[in-house]
Amino acid sequence: SSQDGSGSNGSKSLDASTRITAQKSSNQLLVRTRPAQWKEIESAIKRLDNPPLQVQIETRILEVSLTGELDMGVQWYLGRLAGNSGTTGNVTNTAGSQGAIGTGGAALASTDAFFYSFVSNNLQVALRALETNGRTQVLSAPSLVVMNNQQAQIQVGDNIPISQTSINTNTSTNTTLSSVEYVQTGVILDVVPRINPGGLVYMDIQQQVSNADTNTNNNDANGNPRISSRSVSTQVAAQSGQTVLLGGLIKQDNAETVNAVPYLGRIPGLRWLFGNTTKSKGRTELIVLITPRVITSSSQARQVTDDYRQQMQLLKPEVSRTSLQN
Repeated sequence: SSQDGSGSNGSKSLDASTRITAQKSSNQLLVRTRPAQWKEIESAIKRLDNPPLQVQIETRILEVSLTGELDMGVQWYLGRLAGNSGTTGNVTNTAGSQGAIGTGGAALASTDAFFYSFVSNNLQVALRALETNGRTQVLSAPSLVVMNNQQAQIQVGDNIPISQTSINTNTSTNTTLSSVEYVQTGVILDVVPRINPGGLVYMDIQQQVSNADTNTNNNDANGNPRISSRSVSTQVAAQSGQTVLLGGLIKQDNAETVNAVPYLGRIPGLRWLFGNTTKSKGRTELIVLITPRVITSSSQARQVTDDYRQQMQLLKPEVSRTSLQN
């Protein structure tokens, strides 16, 4: 501060006797100053004491079976069913890659399978049709509130224990050390929202899908399952309340089904007479719907809480019926 009563930009400065201490634990400022300075300090505090912007991130994670008219993938199916009314774009399906920032509906240029779409009314109807034909499974529908420019992480899946063995050669007799590390599998979605003055929400999105191989023949020497992982990173801009659809992560599962006569089908050498093995392949595509909603006031934050409270009240009768049936 300047000691001559004015700052370099013409504004008044605090005198040397003024002391301001921040108490982070209680979110308070302790101010010690002369009475003549108090009004200026109080005015500055009121200007700065604004609630931080927050974003409610609503998501729905769907798994779609790619059979019949869905064999070409969800992007082709939705485009045909919705009459190509939704704006879509593609981004490179490579770990760590990022597309350019769109502008609330502009497409990202690329040629790979991963795509996004801004959901229109027609596309909403197409999605509901997907969910009602029995080929779509809702894996999760989490929602959370995050501060502006802070990371929100959503995980749907399991933590797989991975055992590790190492040999300590620093002792006279080699010592074997064993440890267990847990690896996250399933769907991991990281979203960092950034709000611009016009209300547009820029989202840095990192999506990772990992699965543990159920075939024990592929386990490593320690008996750990092989974990396959696919990831994509992109940036999308959407208006508050606008839904973005992310898709294109396709998985193929190979399965073997053994049908055999009880007991006789277990006899070595005779198994082929009393049973058969059927091999099948299944393809599924992961779809993620993300809707950001900007929260600018405490009243909006309370409204979010009230909405969830009402939803929980509506769920109580359904939970009670399910408990009675079980």
